[in-house]
Amino acid sequence: MLRLTDGSLVAVPHPEFIFITQDGKTAIVNTEGGRISILDIELVSALETTEGTGQQKG
Repeated sequence: MLRLTDGSLVAVPHPEFIFITQDGKTAIVNTEGGRISILDIELVSALETTEGTGQQKG
């Protein structure tokens, strides 16, 4: 999950579902239902994982 500066969350179901542009300024996320979210990387305030995955919150 990506937490944005406005508090909203964008789900990233799997690492293969996110693409970071070569300049590192934009992320494109393939979300549920075949939709995409295009995000300004500077608006991402935190990386979070769901409970029980064995991963730590970022």
